[in-house]
Amino acid sequence: MINKLPANIDEMMQPGVLCKDGFLGADKRLVKDIIEEDLATIKKLGMSVDEISDRMTELTAKGSDLMEREVSVENRYSIKVRDDRGPAPDPFGGSPQRKGDTLLKDYKTGKAVVWNDLTIHMIREYGFFGGRGEKYRIEPDVLINILGLSK
Repeated sequence: MINKLPANIDEMMQPGVLCKDGFLGADKRLVKDIIEEDLATIKKLGMSVDEISDRMTELTAKGSDLMEREVSVENRYSIKVRDDRGPAPDPFGGSPQRKGDTLLKDYKTGKAVVWNDLTIHMIREYGFFGGRGEKYRIEPDVLINILGLSK
């Protein structure tokens, strides 16, 4: 995954380049270092980016409602999927992704997380969970637990 990184990825992630807030939050690490650390975490937990992103996609689909209402899923989650118009650009240079957020509340852990299709795409294709302090950043170990994937 690290081999797929464009040479200018650290610049593309900065605020104001592709989106107002960028993709790194307050994180000062290089993108490759963020990815390496997150991939090591999920490997240690016996998971893969495919398992994580598949589950996120599944829950987004289960929570989708034409009226954008909150939906109860699997007797564990409350999910609200908001659809926005227009594409979200991929800072890695891939195809733009659909805008809109998935807000998931986990009754079991008491935690809530938010992601969008670009978040799922960047996790699946690049192992990128976001920089610390960024709106869509979810620590991989926390996400695995919330998604019910802990082994």
